[in-house]
Amino acid sequence: MVLSPKQAFEIWQRLQGAEKALVLLVASTGLRVSEALGLTWADIDLEGQLIHIRRSWTGGKIGPPKSHASQASVPCHQLLRAHLELWHKETPYHRPQQWVFPSIRRRGKIPRSASVLVADHLRPAAIAAAILKEGEDCRYGLHTLRHSLATWPCSNGTDPHVVKSLLRHANVSTTLQLYAHAQNADRMTAQGQMLGAFFGNFSEKGDG
Repeated sequence: MVLSPKQAFEIWQRLQGAEKALVLLVASTGLRVSEALGLTWADIDLEGQLIHIRRSWTGGKIGPPKSHASQASVPCHQLLRAHLELWHKETPYHRPQQWVFPSIRRRGKIPRSASVLVADHLRPAAIAAAILKEGEDCRYGLHTLRHSLATWPCSNGTDPHVVKSLLRHANVSTTLQLYAHAQNADRMTAQGQMLGAFFGNFSEKGDG
């Protein structure tokens, strides 16, 4: 599933606090959810406009980033910076070594749970925005925002190598595969619409 920027915005504006900051972070940087949840405030250099990827949070454990390429820092645009600063003022866990997205239930000792974030916040927001249907079975989560970032810039003519650098793919072919997959899904949708109209018109003529 690939979201358009408008769809991502519709989801984002229905969120609050940590969830709102997290969705904007992942949508604009392409961080893996494990990398985003593994961030501490010390990893975010607001003045230097960089976010340093130093660890991941997966399966309830701290680990290294996925690969050597994943350890590259990502840019922090001034618009993203402004929203992170708002969350920094709001969260009770704002010291340098504390988690950016802490578990409130565990009193900030560990990061949030990705599965709970999706089930309790991200999916309901998508349903409220009419992007998903209640009970719809599809692969949707924070990873959707990362995959979407692989398609938006490429669709607008951005050099795939620039997108590769932003997503920290080891090889540009990975970026292009995601883009091609999204293009194929769009083509399939367009084809389905045409066939629906075709058979609809055929049925109307047949009824006449």
